Amino acid sequence: MQTFSSCVDGYYDVSNQMIADLHQRATKNFRQQELEKSAFDSIEAFELHRKRVRDHFLKAIGELPTERTSLNAQCTGKLDRGNYIIEKILYESLPNFFVTSLLYVPKGITEPQPTIVFVHGHADNAKAFPQYQKVCIDLVENGFVVMAIDPPGQGERFQYFENGERKIGGCTTEHTHAGLRFTLCGASIARHFIWDVIRGLDYLETRLEVDPDRIGLTGNSGGGTQSSFLMMSESRFAAAMPCTFIMTLESYMKTGQPQDSEQIVPGCFVHGPDHDDYITAIAPKPVRVGAVNYDFFPIEGSFEAVARAKKIYALYSADDKVDIVTAPCQHEYSIELRQACVNFFKMHFRNERPNFQASDPNILPDQSLWVTPSGQVLENYPKSRTVFDLNLERFRTFNESERKIEDLRERVISVLGVEDNRKAEIHARVISDQVIDGYRTEKIFFIGSTDIVLTGVMIHPKEEIGVERTELVIFENGTNEIPDRKE
Repeated sequence: MQTFSSCVDGYYDVSNQMIADLHQRATKNFRQQELEKSAFDSIEAFELHRKRVRDHFLKAIGELPTERTSLNAQCTGKLDRGNYIIEKILYESLPNFFVTSLLYVPKGITEPQPTIVFVHGHADNAKAFPQYQKVCIDLVENGFVVMAIDPPGQGERFQYFENGERKIGGCTTEHTHAGLRFTLCGASIARHFIWDVIRGLDYLETRLEVDPDRIGLTGNSGGGTQSSFLMMSESRFAAAMPCTFIMTLESYMKTGQPQDSEQIVPGCFVHGPDHDDYITAIAPKPVRVGAVNYDFFPIEGSFEAVARAKKIYALYSADDKVDIVTAPCQHEYSIELRQACVNFFKMHFRNERPNFQASDPNILPDQSLWVTPSGQVLENYPKSRTVFDLNLERFRTFNESERKIEDLRERVISVLGVEDNRKAEIHARVISDQVIDGYRTEKIFFIGSTDIVLTGVMIHPKEEIGVERTELVIFENGTNEIPDRKE
């Protein structure tokens, strides 16, 4: 049977057509967003934009849960670390959806103190990861209360865990595996990353050591993602330092790299948010972007995002409240960024001189920081729900009208970003018409949508057999599989 050789038998170069199509459509929207933002000449104009972007963001992730159910918070243990105490805090962000966290509390507190929420990047051991421990220790040693929260799929919160073994992992694989199920339901697993931290804030507000008006936020990599999303969705943060994530969507698109499922916001190329929108989501509150010079997240995009944000902060006469600090290293929450973090919060929460010099604090082994007896929620709490359970529960709230095939078809088109071009005229080209093994076989290609070439092979029944129906067959590897599928 016939198949196509390279470049559609020499008729069209299709090697990069999908990437080219993405770049073309995205670039059009990037320029449109730039044009709209350049017209902001007042706080009122910007705040209309900010509300629109925030509304789209929340809709894109499937909205956040609305009911603040009982946290059932408990302290499962304490560690005396000399100048501070580490409390092991377990709470339920949703009923039977357990969150493991550590609360670093300075000793000798006599009044409410500024508090920093630390959200974690893609390290399997999350709050026990050495670099992340060091950030928390530097902060608590400087008098800040610190809450470090395990996200789903990391630390003690593996979501696919049975009989003492992780079934899907590491964390990036688990996030994407679970996240695809949310995507099919028109949502994002990010909604639970966000909600877990929002409920963590609810817990912090019950603590006498915490000043609710001085709560800050930091994290790097995937924690930079979470920081960005929380800046967009939670107004209680008074300052933030997102690290090794902030860039621009266009700069990252040019790298050709993927991201975890929870990092993808459907429709962001068209409706936002771009990364400057994350920064300005809390304007005019202080934001310091942490970046590293040798990152796979393009440093050029980091500087561009901050430059855009400064124009918005200038509307509030607060352009000195947003800046960027860089470190000469690869992708990590480096010692330079740790130092910049502590000094940032010292300045903005205590009006103190930024004179902290970071060193190399002593850290603890993973097991010492376990909140649960075994180090995994699913092993110690059999009734614990997983993100799969939460997604299924949300799906079941859809009424029957939302499950009609017509509506589902439209949703699929929306999720995939596929334009409906079926009314456009098709100029199909038959570039080969031969009888092979007794079957008339036509090789055909046509333009399905702008600059997207579709290829196919039409195989007719033998002359002595009448045509009863036409079947469309799609193989995983396309027409290349035809020789192996003849039977």
